[in-house]
Amino acid sequence: MKTELVRAGGKFQVKTIKRLGDSKAIQAKIKKEDWNDYHITAKGFHLVHRINGVVTADCTDNDAKQRRATGLLALQLHAGPPMTVQFRKIRVKRLGKKVSARRLSLPDLPQISFSDLPTPNAVADRVAEETGGVATEAVRAFLGLPGDVRDAVVSTPEKRTLPPTTEGGKLIRKVRSTRARGLRFLATPLRSAIVAAEEAVETVKKKGSR
Repeated sequence: MKTELVRAGGKFQVKTIKRLGDSKAIQAKIKKEDWNDYHITAKGFHLVHRINGVVTADCTDNDAKQRRATGLLALQLHAGPPMTVQFRKIRVKRLGKKVSARRLSLPDLPQISFSDLPTPNAVADRVAEETGGVATEAVRAFLGLPGDVRDAVVSTPEKRTLPPTTEGGKLIRKVRSTRARGLRFLATPLRSAIVAAEEAVETVKKKGSR
């Protein structure tokens, strides 16, 4: 039965809402002398019982005087002739609050272009500002564009002013500075070639503009 527990005129009553199905058909789903799956869902004061996936009871307890929001979980054995009842694979799951679809809907996102995104070096510098420079090397390596490599092949390296840092951060900055100087030394021939190529391009442009 689907029922509702109510109190009318101070008296407790069980109000039948409807039949859930034919009793014999439901009984036929229960396995005699075998394991049966018993599932109870309790949402507030609404209780639904299922045996082997078939709903056998649907009860809403609206008796505010006698109902209880907390209590014991117990395994029941009815009185009667000698019998053996066994239980296994008992699981209890706490149900969370439902989140409405409206709360899950995403807001309209602004249209952005790739040109609006910060450069990898800008991202690394921002991380350096917020972590005291400690994570700068890791971020640059992850982004795949180490700033020191770029600075090694350009005529004028980009100057960055970073905030004070921890002792660990100072050590990493010292290592970076040493590596940067080494990279610039090794890249001197390449840098000279780049400068020569740029000068040749400028010469061609000047001749073409005459």
